[in-house]
Amino acid sequence: MKRMFLSLLAFMAAAVTLHADNVSVEDVELPTGVPQAVDVCLDNTNEYIALQMNLTLPEGVDIDKEGCSLSDRMASGMTLSIGKKNDHYVVIVTSDNAAPFTGESGPILFLSLLTDIPFTTGEATLSDIRFVTTAGERVFMDDCTFNITRIIPDDEGAEPYVILTPNEEDDGYYTLTFVYDNKRDKRTETTYGLEEVDGEPEWFGNGVCFSVNHVVFDESFAQARPTMTHSWIREMPITEVEGLEYLNTSEVTNTDAMFFYSSIEHLDLSNMDISNVYDSEYMLYGCSALKSLSLSSSMENLGESACEGVGYPERPCVLTVPEGFDFGVETKGRFQWKGGWWVLKLLGDVNLDGDVTVTDVTTMVDYVLGNSPDPFGYENADTSMDGQLSVTDVTCIVDIVLSTSY
Repeated sequence: MKRMFLSLLAFMAAAVTLHADNVSVEDVELPTGVPQAVDVCLDNTNEYIALQMNLTLPEGVDIDKEGCSLSDRMASGMTLSIGKKNDHYVVIVTSDNAAPFTGESGPILFLSLLTDIPFTTGEATLSDIRFVTTAGERVFMDDCTFNITRIIPDDEGAEPYVILTPNEEDDGYYTLTFVYDNKRDKRTETTYGLEEVDGEPEWFGNGVCFSVNHVVFDESFAQARPTMTHSWIREMPITEVEGLEYLNTSEVTNTDAMFFYSSIEHLDLSNMDISNVYDSEYMLYGCSALKSLSLSSSMENLGESACEGVGYPERPCVLTVPEGFDFGVETKGRFQWKGGWWVLKLLGDVNLDGDVTVTDVTTMVDYVLGNSPDPFGYENADTSMDGQLSVTDVTCIVDIVLSTSY
């Protein structure tokens, strides 16, 4: 304790000496809520046994004292103490045996910084920097300034919006991507918010939709909670929608005209929750190109015009529904529901006539040989459930025919 006291006295009583030695700190990127170590480096020619400096930090940034430590340049018996005084911290290193720092460059101590509140970039300063030499001289050094930039989390300030980008094929068409992040103001592409303009989504109201042939729901959009999907994919010349599983509709109340007159061919809505929807009119109205549609249990009560114009009596759309789904149809085969023409999903029913017969075998063979039979139920054709249509499916359909012919 006596030696430590003598070291502190050296700060007050020793002669002041100016020297070219200097302290430096590199700029820091600081994540929210995670302590970050900052290297305080010293380039020196003298040998030092103690130091003191003031540290002023940007508003919102603090020192995590438990994470601060001395580097291995410090001799045994040296002690680090940090205290708060008014608007700055006071950092002191003392020695109980007057042993000097080792080396001539590199970190002498590590300061752990922490922030839990938003800020962008701020300036930190080490000032009143003074060291004590082995000869008891006090050496003042120039102030050291460095920048602290907060790393902004991906979800801070995030919002749902839509990005419009030209297709890579440069075919005159565009891709519409639904995302949820905080990067909208930094994007150079055309973007749209989800709010409606004059009762319509902006990308529909300004006519952009007629040039969109690819729609993607990015994985990030799963965090969004839209309340309306009204006319989102209306009248678009698309054949499919990518990433619909990332569309959370638990808070949606209006799906009116969502896919109205789009050219989509295969649509899986089996994960779509519309239990809070009060207006589903015209949701799939006029989607005559639909070849397959999967519905969720919450879609039993779709509006009467929701599916009007889907399919044709001679080319109904394959419908897949959860077990127990009630739409008043008791027989397999073609039927009409909500204005659309349908056939229930039936593995092996390749020609969509509501039954599995030898005709389905010949239709499947025709397809495997490279022809384009019409109608052709793609979902029903994958009887081997391997995601491919091949001779294997022909064999499976034969087995189904044989098993039902007795």
